[in-house]
Amino acid sequence: MKVRKWVVLLPVALACTAAFLEWRKLAAESELVDEPFAAVSRSFGKGGPVAVARALVQLGSAPEEAASVGKAVERKLGRGWQGPFIVAAAPDGGFRHVTAYRGRKRAIVGRESKGVTLVPVTERLLHAEGSVRESVPASLAAAGVPPDLVPDFMDAFRWSLDVVVDAQEGDTFKAVWTERQASGKAVGWRLEAAAYKGSTGKLAAI
Repeated sequence: MKVRKWVVLLPVALACTAAFLEWRKLAAESELVDEPFAAVSRSFGKGGPVAVARALVQLGSAPEEAASVGKAVERKLGRGWQGPFIVAAAPDGGFRHVTAYRGRKRAIVGRESKGVTLVPVTERLLHAEGSVRESVPASLAAAGVPPDLVPDFMDAFRWSLDVVVDAQEGDTFKAVWTERQASGKAVGWRLEAAAYKGSTGKLAAI
């Protein structure tokens, strides 16, 4: 019985070890690639052009710019590319370059690479305040808080207040957030601070 277990478990263990060693190799290669660019951070992902674009948008790139990088990676690694990639972040929050892999082949796409469309992204600080009328989410939306930030606002008080159960009409709130804009359109938001005052007292989360 023990022999059979080893026969089954040994291939799994070897596969896991190989995968771990390959991932460490990617990380090591990434270190070498990133060093000349003085990147401040790296994030790892896996997928195709869409996955690369999504990772860049989350990092702070404009959607048009992110899509162009994803397509540039696919052009270098071949149509239908799906594989691991590493995004090196710049100090300003944008990307320095993307390192992607297809088998033993590696492609590096930077800001100056052919086919990459750079789109300036600006940020501005906004705020809103109001009082609860029907529900907290509806009141936040009515005050001008972007829909994407409503869950973040609700989550900010998860350890001290259930804003669904405990909220009452007349409670007041404030929200401060950063809005990213590219080509005159909002492309992302980040909640910076939130405050809520109600029957349970004044609560704040930053």
